[in-house]
Amino acid sequence: MMRATLQRLAGPALVLTLCSAAAAAPMPREGSFDFNYCIAGRTSALAATGDSAAGSFEGTAGIWSNTPGGAFDGQGSHCVGSWAVIDGAYVDSGYCVTTDADGDRFLMDFKTGPVRGDQPAMGRWVARGGSGKYAGMVAQAEYKTVSRSTPAVAGGFQVCNRNTGTYKLK
Repeated sequence: MMRATLQRLAGPALVLTLCSAAAAAPMPREGSFDFNYCIAGRTSALAATGDSAAGSFEGTAGIWSNTPGGAFDGQGSHCVGSWAVIDGAYVDSGYCVTTDADGDRFLMDFKTGPVRGDQPAMGRWVARGGSGKYAGMVAQAEYKTVSRSTPAVAGGFQVCNRNTGTYKLK
């Protein structure tokens, strides 16, 4: 009984998913963007010395445009990076691979900080390469933390950053 119900629900859900993906308008060749990049993941730390510490992190993110259907809306991202707190200032850097519904990808190179105290984290990223429609793309952005959540797991983090910038597809 349960299996039959799940099968009945899976068919319409798949059709709705395929229709919404097929109905998406193609991204313009160039323009600006304004999206929220909400990432969650885990971090690890090296043993701290005095007021300094360092570590690494890995996370996954979703991108939601602040303009419905805007550039990069609905894409997913996977990031790795390193962080440090030195003399009370936080910095991080790393890379993210962002993937769209067609399977096309691009690499983001990001750097945050330095951030002191309770300031929102701010940083910049640039595109460093891509596949499909993103091959040869030029893109850059600034980002700033707009919200944080209590981590759902020990050693975790959850944060949303607002990203504004420009892009140009080749």
